[in-house]
Amino acid sequence: MVSTSKNILNQKKQITPVGEQQSLWSKYMSYAESKDEDRIFWYMNVVITIPCVFMVGSIVAMSYLTPDFIWFVALGMLMFFTNVILHISEAKAKLFVPVYQATIAIMTIIPFLTYLMTL
Repeated sequence: MVSTSKNILNQKKQITPVGEQQSLWSKYMSYAESKDEDRIFWYMNVVITIPCVFMVGSIVAMSYLTPDFIWFVALGMLMFFTNVILHISEAKAKLFVPVYQATIAIMTIIPFLTYLMTL
């Protein structure tokens, strides 16, 4: 309970003038910067969810959909180790949050598009 109230007090609020709105990109970057405190959560999220959930499901789907799916396995491994290296090198949250979310998007979109092409 104390850590929750401490996080609420430490959050930076950006006040925009009345006539000026923040762009979607600046809102996303402020979201990503706010996740810098949760490094261990994001690292464990990368180590557990990518290989155990998304890679397994995507690779199994690709193996049923196309005979040459080895390039997808290599791409998945490359993206997984990119995420791990970003966390080991202590990159800023502005970098590792979008890379993680792009990895998840790619691991789900490519098998879905491949499925649509085989219909």
